[in-house]
Amino acid sequence: TAGSIRRGKLVFALVKVPQTNVVTPDDVIEQYLLLVNSHDGTGALHLRFTPVRCICANTLSAALGGRDLSSVGYAKHQITIRHTGNVEGRVREARTALGLAQRYFQVAGEAYKALSAKAIGALELNTFANSFLPLPVVDAASPESAVRERERTVRAHQGFAHLFEHGLGTELPGVSGTAWGAFNAGVEYIERVRTAKQDGSFRSGSAECND
Repeated sequence: TAGSIRRGKLVFALVKVPQTNVVTPDDVIEQYLLLVNSHDGTGALHLRFTPVRCICANTLSAALGGRDLSSVGYAKHQITIRHTGNVEGRVREARTALGLAQRYFQVAGEAYKALSAKAIGALELNTFANSFLPLPVVDAASPESAVRERERTVRAHQGFAHLFEHGLGTELPGVSGTAWGAFNAGVEYIERVRTAKQDGSFRSGSAECND
């Protein structure tokens, strides 16, 4: 895929690589190289490795906002492309990028498989839910708005827990009842539930919209 956002100030191109990460025999993660360049002076040319298929502004933001595995001692998932003036320099850049991509996807695949092998209980599931849906603390002195916010968050936790049990992919071995299942439930909640209206259609700006 390829596209531009902000009226052409930012352009991107996505290349699917032949290899995949097989988390379980029935759960396969595609691998992509994402090239991003800005034309407004705000950034350099970057190459990022991502499992996110970019088709619009929201999915591009998801790919650019992913956590860098190098922050926990693993492989980098982004490099800056220098504008070299000779062919040898460009070849070195390409080799470096492909080598880092191979290492990144290897590390990511190992992480996915480790999640699928880890069973989690109610306490761990609740801790994970609080990491991306923090539950507000209220008391008798809290304003009504804070109480309503807590009630909304409680319902969100319940929705997430339902997806953990019955969401997309829970019928697959290695997904149901595992940390990988919790991760997938969180993604499904953020992308498909939180962004949806009561009639099931997506809100403006959700992951399904185009830019």
